[in-house]
Amino acid sequence: TNCPPAVTESTPRRRTRIQVMWTAPAAGTGCVILKASIVQRRIIHFQDEGSLTKKLCEKDSEGDGVTERPIMDCCACGTAKYRLTFYGNWSEKTHPKDYPRRANHWSAIIGGSHTKNYVLWEYGGYASEGVKQVSEFGSPVKMEEEIRQKSDEVLTVIKAKAQWPAWQPLNVRAPPSAEFSVDKARHLMSFLAMLGPSPDWNVGLSAEDLCTKDCGW
Repeated sequence: TNCPPAVTESTPRRRTRIQVMWTAPAAGTGCVILKASIVQRRIIHFQDEGSLTKKLCEKDSEGDGVTERPIMDCCACGTAKYRLTFYGNWSEKTHPKDYPRRANHWSAIIGGSHTKNYVLWEYGGYASEGVKQVSEFGSPVKMEEEIRQKSDEVLTVIKAKAQWPAWQPLNVRAPPSAEFSVDKARHLMSFLAMLGPSPDWNVGLSAEDLCTKDCGW
């Protein structure tokens, strides 16, 4: 390797993990990016993708780098209506490596507009049974049930159709979309969809605030 701080491990046995000890740089240096490559017979099979790249940033007084749910109250008046349109750009052209030619799709979209006291799902949080079923099976049924059980915290249940295959030209089929409303109390929007076929990959937004600081939408 031409990278001075690199660590190389070679073994004839099958490995599922390696352990490396490292020393963090001095405070104030910034973020550290850890990258790994898997090489077999001098051919790079996997490099930098997915969990092979990790970005670590030091904590500061304002948080730990994770997007937090809004804690400010909304000061906007009335009700606003939005349309969520999902454009899936995952295709064999944009992601040619190991692209599944069969059964590639986006599951049905499920979500809602809600208060800051209700969490549909969040980064780094625990998945409810509904979130698990969306992520693993692409089924929105249980998550919709969970959302409707919080009717006092939810203004609109957001639902949009699945897309088979995952990528389609806009002149062939309109992208999945759904209208929803927000108000002063329920001004956050969250949704989730599964990327299939996969064990549990998903995409979405968590607690997106549609109320502006100047009391508008």
